[in-house]
Amino acid sequence: MVDFQRAFINSYNLLLRDKQIIFPALASMIVIILLITLALYSTGFLSLFREFYSSYEAFLGQKSSYIKDTGNMRNADYPMEMFKYMASEYTSNDFYEEDFDEFLQGSESGLAEKAASVFSFRNIVLLNVFVAIGMLAIIYFGAMSSEVVALAMNKKNIGFLDVIKATNAVFFRYFLYILITSLIFALPILFLLLISVLLSVINPVFVLVGVLLFLGYAVYAVFFGLKLYFSIPALFVDNLPAVASLKKSFSITKGKIGMVFFVYGVTYATSFVVSSFGLEPLVSSYANVLLSSNILTVFVSALLVILFFALGAVAFTFLTIFQFYMYVEFKNMVKVDDKSKIA
Repeated sequence: MVDFQRAFINSYNLLLRDKQIIFPALASMIVIILLITLALYSTGFLSLFREFYSSYEAFLGQKSSYIKDTGNMRNADYPMEMFKYMASEYTSNDFYEEDFDEFLQGSESGLAEKAASVFSFRNIVLLNVFVAIGMLAIIYFGAMSSEVVALAMNKKNIGFLDVIKATNAVFFRYFLYILITSLIFALPILFLLLISVLLSVINPVFVLVGVLLFLGYAVYAVFFGLKLYFSIPALFVDNLPAVASLKKSFSITKGKIGMVFFVYGVTYATSFVVSSFGLEPLVSSYANVLLSSNILTVFVSALLVILFFALGAVAFTFLTIFQFYMYVEFKNMVKVDDKSKIA
């Protein structure tokens, strides 16, 4: 049987013993945020966002002054203005969208013209370059995060140069794996989109057929997602080629899809909870770093960004370790089953 408790304890102990294995995940987050910042700065979007933020702060200042002036309480629009102000202050809904548009038009800020100038051919090319670099960085650090876990599990050296050398050795294999799995999931959805468009052109009634096809794709995606769940651990722990790792995952999950679903559900639910609680304050803190003019606010927000990155790196690394140890558990269970059949 698969021992979930043993896998969890082994994951905890490994992370506690080799704390440095979180650094690839942490480095990945830092590199991505630096690329985003550099892209915003070099294309002029950051300057545009700062002007927009300053205009919105001035707009809110006007609204706040109006609300706080007791002489305006007799005005017919005061209750609605109070409602909009309180709702915008304490909820995520923006009740000031139309009012702010009117404010911008009357302020002669020229934000519309500046926004149009930012979307130039040069900036579009630059953004595509940054996206390409970011994707390569995500793949490289993803390979490094998995490789350092595999090295630590096998009790090999995980010094900086050792990890870099090992990652470089496995990178193209991992890159090929990403291409293959992307095709496995992307080609069917592209084919279904084409079929759905053609059917809707022939007869709108066939749209229902398209809906059924997409439901079928959802089943396909879930099935292959579960069957390939252990392909990355197989790639790194057993040092298998890309295609062989896919076959290995298919092999050890045969007849055990329910257990795989449980493992996947636990890891996905944990990841969802962590991202749900951490993403919004992370984005808010990062926005303060970029847009705030208050030095103390920028400093505190920068510390919060680092803190959320560190917590995210720990959570991501732990889930990776747990997935790898579950792969070992499933492999051992298959070996036991094979021996039982032979006996």
